[in-house]
Amino acid sequence: MPIKTISGQRMYEDDAYALLLTKGPFGLRYPILTRFYVYNKVREVAIKANHEEKMFLLECISEWHSLGRESKTLGETDLLSQYCRAVASRGGAYWTVFFKYESPQEKVRELVECI
Repeated sequence: MPIKTISGQRMYEDDAYALLLTKGPFGLRYPILTRFYVYNKVREVAIKANHEEKMFLLECISEWHSLGRESKTLGETDLLSQYCRAVASRGGAYWTVFFKYESPQEKVRELVECI
């Protein structure tokens, strides 16, 4: 799916990927109703995050906020870059390592310790 057909907010962007957030039905922006897309710039394809991937990211964002951090500072870490790479490599080893070896809370706490 080309990125031009997806209307949403860009949460993150680098040379390889863009992370898009779209509203739910009727323009509602409840987290559970939103959709996330990772746009792979090299392959020129948008990949819709599945439920597990979406919930993982929402839990990371929630943990980030619970630690007193602002949303905009999350983009300054490697988390969103790693998330995009993992979604784009769904089914591969990187996806498994990213989503299965650490909980969202562990990932965020590790990031905070490094800052």
